Amino acid sequence: MRQSSGTDISIVASNLDLFSSDGDLCALCDHAIENKLQGILVFPSSVSLCSDLLYNSDVQLGCAISFPDGRSTLATKLFEIKEVKKLGAQAVTVFCNYSALRSGEKNLINEEIEKITKLAKELKLKLTIAVEASILKQKQLKYVVKLCKEYEVDSFLTSYGSSFSECCSHLNDISDKLKSEITVVSYLEKLNRKDVEKLFNLGTSTILTSNRLKSLK
Repeated sequence: MRQSSGTDISIVASNLDLFSSDGDLCALCDHAIENKLQGILVFPSSVSLCSDLLYNSDVQLGCAISFPDGRSTLATKLFEIKEVKKLGAQAVTVFCNYSALRSGEKNLINEEIEKITKLAKELKLKLTIAVEASILKQKQLKYVVKLCKEYEVDSFLTSYGSSFSECCSHLNDISDKLKSEITVVSYLEKLNRKDVEKLFNLGTSTILTSNRLKSLK
């Protein structure tokens, strides 16, 4: 979706609200189709319904795995990825166990990203690895980015729910590591042209938002 002159950026709308109803999911899918969004992001339990709602559309159906803390076991994450693929998911956003990363368990994170990436490729699923950069040290964040590049992950999300200023700071921290090798996904609660263009200039190519898309000002 072209958002501004010279700026091509895609929008993914999410509904990761614990209290969302089937009606909310219907509205999300209708909104995505109407506005020609790149995709949506929902819980595993919502994939089946959304798959039916998005049938014969160009909207990519994405599923959040181990949201928000990433503390599911690796076996659980791999199982859920296989299950949502069967239900119709076309992409997965897998939240890394950043608590383990904070504790220095690098081998665990390495194995997690390696095996998840391998499975996603086998299932032909687009893969985004997500963390919560606001609770990580810069060297920990860069380590995850390094692994994502090494295993050729499709996309990287620094945070879900961080403020705009925090998001920009995270992108500045890893800009030297990315070098356009990985698609960068950034969370932006309220869409406006100025903020979208700033994120684009920092390397973002996809905006993840939990709010309805309105015309950018």
